[in-house]
Amino acid sequence: MVKVLFSLAIASTVFFSACSKKDNNDYPVKYSDKELALQGGEEKYWLLSKELYNGEDITASFQPCEMDNVFKFDIYKNYSVDAGPTTCENNPEPDVVRGSYELDETKNTLKISTKDSVFTATLLDLETSKLRWQVEVGGETIEQTFVPK
Repeated sequence: MVKVLFSLAIASTVFFSACSKKDNNDYPVKYSDKELALQGGEEKYWLLSKELYNGEDITASFQPCEMDNVFKFDIYKNYSVDAGPTTCENNPEPDVVRGSYELDETKNTLKISTKDSVFTATLLDLETSKLRWQVEVGGETIEQTFVPK
């Protein structure tokens, strides 16, 4: 009788364990290739490598403290720009910009919203190794190229 009760106890433990809730990892979120290129499946950090103003390369005009700013995109649609290892005298704060983004793969655009502004950039390249966009501001064209940090 003890063996029968023991066997029933083991069988019911196995049965109820098999019916437990599935882990959330059984249904991972699927991201498009462009989403993964932008935010890396969690978060991704980018550094400005080149800026053109009306077709003219103005990258050399940036201070080193500006060129090491870190642009971050994450899976929650958060966008930020943080000062890198060096900070500029006129902006010593480590938190430079906070906001959100919307990637529209149909229109090939990236809309960035912050407390102070909203702009929509046309994506020229979006790959795991390169992010390049163009934006029109007051009749002027700005093209920026970023590389992963």
